[in-house]
Amino acid sequence: MGIRLHFWGAAQTVTGSSHHMECAGQNILLDCGLFQGHRQEARGINEHLALPMEQLNAVVLSHAHIDHSKSYPEFHQGAAGYARYFWHTEADTADENFMVGGLGPIAFHQDSRFYTLGHGGFRKRTWYAVTRVLVSRSDNGNKMFNFSEIVGSGAAAGVGSLYYPSKYRTWTKVGQRWLTSDLIDCFNFFWKEYWPDVNKKVFHTK
Repeated sequence: MGIRLHFWGAAQTVTGSSHHMECAGQNILLDCGLFQGHRQEARGINEHLALPMEQLNAVVLSHAHIDHSKSYPEFHQGAAGYARYFWHTEADTADENFMVGGLGPIAFHQDSRFYTLGHGGFRKRTWYAVTRVLVSRSDNGNKMFNFSEIVGSGAAAGVGSLYYPSKYRTWTKVGQRWLTSDLIDCFNFFWKEYWPDVNKKVFHTK
């Protein structure tokens, strides 16, 4: 699975941070910052995205500073635009956490928490981490399909249709949000697997 990165903003400058990641047919935008410069130049840059809105599957904001979060045209700018970013992000996070980490484990009688492998080579540990999206444990500790993750993230994507603009409520868009959510969790599991190693080597803690 190849990953391609495109740098739309904050390249040879420090304003308008915006990075586009292509992965498994999905388009994920990390930050969508406001370019700050001469008025005419800034307006031309901020009113147009390098990729059409309808082709974006997700926007991930690293933090809420203006140069990282204020040029998503659909939400506009100013306090109202920031509020739209904020509540959409919070709602998506709440949906995912409730479905995957709360309701799913109860409904399917499984433990959806991630347990590190902690030994073996890079390939083995990486494969283990990213496949935990599909493999979980039952309440008695046996391996089973991760219904909590797959069904839960799909349900969360469906709930998002209640508050996203109408053009993002199609089956295709719901499916894209579903897949994007699972890909993000793959990365999260990968990070959790190796964080103890990073913590030990960099911060010298056990």
